[in-house]
Amino acid sequence: MLKISDMIKDTKYIQIQSLRRKTKENSKVRDKYGNYHDFTISYQHIKPHQILALNRGESEKFLSLKIIFPDSFEYLFVKFCVRRFKVYKDNMFRYNLIQSCIEDGFKRLVLPSAQRRIRSQLTQFAMKESINVFAMNLRKLLLTPPLKNKTILGLDPGFQNGCKMAVVGMDGEVLGTEILYLHNKGSHCKLSNLIKEHRVEFIALGNGTACRETETLVTSLIKRDSLNVMYTIVNEQGASIYSCSKLAKKEFPTMEPNLISAVSIASRLRDPLAEYLKIEPKHLGVGMYQHDVSECKLKKTLEEIVSECVSFVGVDLNTAPSYLLEKVSGLNVTNAKDIIEWRKKNKSFKSRYDLMDIKGIGKKKFELAAGFVRIFPDPDKNYNNLSNPLDSTMIHPESYDAAKEIIIQHGFSLRDVGSPKLINHFKSISFSSLPSKLSEKLDQKSYEIIIGGLSSELKSDCRETESKPLFRKDSLSAKDLVVNKSILQGKVVNVTHFGAFIDCGVGIDGLLHTSKMCGQKIELGQRLSVRVISLDISSRRMSLKFEGFE
Repeated sequence: MLKISDMIKDTKYIQIQSLRRKTKENSKVRDKYGNYHDFTISYQHIKPHQILALNRGESEKFLSLKIIFPDSFEYLFVKFCVRRFKVYKDNMFRYNLIQSCIEDGFKRLVLPSAQRRIRSQLTQFAMKESINVFAMNLRKLLLTPPLKNKTILGLDPGFQNGCKMAVVGMDGEVLGTEILYLHNKGSHCKLSNLIKEHRVEFIALGNGTACRETETLVTSLIKRDSLNVMYTIVNEQGASIYSCSKLAKKEFPTMEPNLISAVSIASRLRDPLAEYLKIEPKHLGVGMYQHDVSECKLKKTLEEIVSECVSFVGVDLNTAPSYLLEKVSGLNVTNAKDIIEWRKKNKSFKSRYDLMDIKGIGKKKFELAAGFVRIFPDPDKNYNNLSNPLDSTMIHPESYDAAKEIIIQHGFSLRDVGSPKLINHFKSISFSSLPSKLSEKLDQKSYEIIIGGLSSELKSDCRETESKPLFRKDSLSAKDLVVNKSILQGKVVNVTHFGAFIDCGVGIDGLLHTSKMCGQKIELGQRLSVRVISLDISSRRMSLKFEGFE
């Protein structure tokens, strides 16, 4: 039976059919599953999001699903059984009896089993792809470039409870908070004064309720008062969850949760990786049907992505908080707490090897974590707080001897690491292949890491090469758009299997369908130009066509 079902699957003739169930009329649900009321598609062509949508519609008792096999499936099964049991017509009674048993077994046992098998295969495939999409989007979100050394105003928009505001300084300290109401004209002046008082340079506007109205207010104030400030829309998913967490209460013991949300929104622009890690990834809203997949598999995959991103960026061993340290490859919650305690007793780490003094961090854990933690020089101490300047680079301690040899061969010393002269020297030389003299000590990958570390500034951030946030000074209205003529600049806010959603600053996230991407690979956070090809303001739907990258 299994061989036959495999053969049928390969012939591409299996059909998935969904029909609308007779239920009480519900316009929202009807619109939600409108595409699947009378829907038929082949096994080979169904997409992951369609599978999950059909499963959800069935679980909500709005859709009924059928797996339809071709007639040849039953014929082949019967033929197989007739041959297997050597049924011949010389004994018609025996022939008819076995024939009827075979047909009954097919309809009652074989067909339902094959249908369940196909449903299981489709669901497993869709769940795997959904998790992959979530992981890809999460990676891009966490690697969003930070906005360093800027004063940022975080706005958590709202109607009934007001618009929560928090100004975050260059070092992350909270300079001021306020709650204003959009309908109160006096609040407009307060907002303008808050921006001027703290010399705010950028505004992070949460994308929740009243976002569009708050955006309109901000742009009008920028024009009216000639404010030298720009704004961007920030994903506020999970901010309210964080604001009520133990970590938030520990960080801001005297601050109200609604104001903490505004601080979180500002901090997501200042240092996205550090701020997003305060929230469980599943609450960040960058997935596709993540609530319909295995929570265990999703959690495991996302934890791996988080660890990968933290390790890729690296953490400052002397300043990183516990929740960041525990995400470093090789470390856990207990290790992170012990590192914090060691810092309190000894003031600061002077060498990566100091990690070995901490209980629970042995040789193996050190090897795993050492390349991802860094110790940066303190300018106030004339850079004398470091026992080895290579501790500030991405070079792993196991490669220190080889790195030192390379540095000396080129006429420098360890104390030159991080200096403009040494950085420019290694940038100007081509290192395409591993020198034969070092082949016994290094492999090609380790050699490339050493050269990359020596040719980078000590506090260089690998996230700087990623797409930066899209900042604006004014906003557009969807009513001003002209179909097939309006070309907008936007930012990718979510990616799915069927397309990407683009924030173009008009209050509606437009859909860039895969068929309109012109063969381009679109990723979360990218900035691009798109053309409006259809618009329905009443249903808040806008379709876009790719025009180019910014």
